[in-house]
Order: sequence, then structure tokens, then C-alpha cells
Amino acid sequence: MNGINVDNNSINVDNNSQIEREIEREIEIENEIEIESEKEKEINIYELQSIYPSNHKIGENRNLDEMMDEMEKMEFDMIISNCEMHILSPELAIEITEILKEMYMHPDTRERIQEINSKKLCYALKNFAIANTKSRIQIPKAYFKKCVLSALDQTELSQQYDADTIMDEMANFEGG
Repeated sequence: MNGINVDNNSINVDNNSQIEREIEREIEIENEIEIESEKEKEINIYELQSIYPSNHKIGENRNLDEMMDEMEKMEFDMIISNCEMHILSPELAIEITEILKEMYMHPDTRERIQEINSKKLCYALKNFAIANTKSRIQIPKAYFKKCVLSALDQTELSQQYDADTIMDEMANFEGG
């Protein structure tokens, strides 16, 4: 007999190890379900703490600060003001400010980065977050720079949606 023998207070070890394997498998299945449900949650860019892995420490790039003259600093401050960084977590705002500063100081991207605003920055962050959720981004700063440049290429037309079509699609999804 498997299990516990009440008469002589013994336990059959074979049955217990099978039970332990079944419990471990159930825990693995629950963990997989939790992981999938986490992936399905809507990505909220306002809750992002960093674009870097958790062990990365960001600091201000003093070399870039020293390279800027007073006019450039004023112009860059205006760019940052247009981005409304106060809506982001402080850590993320610092990281993004430093990345935008690098892009501003680079001759190839300087003119384009002057067009950034909060809407385009949020669009870039959302695209970054979606990509990072689907697969781990190996070089987050370079990828985020590409997201920013891509967001700058987007027109206002790309942000236009029809509410009736959205409602029809939702009704078809729920009904089908």
C-alpha cells in the first residue's frame, strides 16, 4: 500500500516523492500562468523606473555638461521642459535626460532631437517597453535612442483612431 500506514506509523517514501513531483509541477504551471498574465497586463510607461537592467546605476555625464555653452544649456533645458519629465519617475527622468543630452550633443541627431515633446517621448517609451516585454533588449540605451528617433518620424496622423471602429472591433472580439 502507498501512503501512510496508521497501524505501524510508517510512510511509504515512493508515494511521497511522487506527490512532491506533482506538487512541484503544479507550482511550475502556476508560475507559468502568472508570468503570462503579467505579460498580458497593459504596459504603463508612467510606472517604468528605468530602461536599464536593475543593477545599472545611471549618473550625470559631466563631460557633456562641460561641452555645452550657456546657449546650448538654455536650449537643452527648453527641450527637457517640452518633454514634461515630471510625469515620469525621478530615476527614469534622469536616465532619459542624459540620453537626450547625448543625442543633443551628437551632430547627426542634434537638429532632430529639438523636435521632441512629451507626446513623442511617451510614444518612444511605450514602444521601448513593448519591445522589452516581448524580448530582453541587450543594449537598452542604443535601442531607446532608436525608439526616440522613430517617434520623431511619426506624424500626428499615426495617433488618430476612430472610436466607432474600436467599439465594433471590441464587440466582434467579445462576441467571437
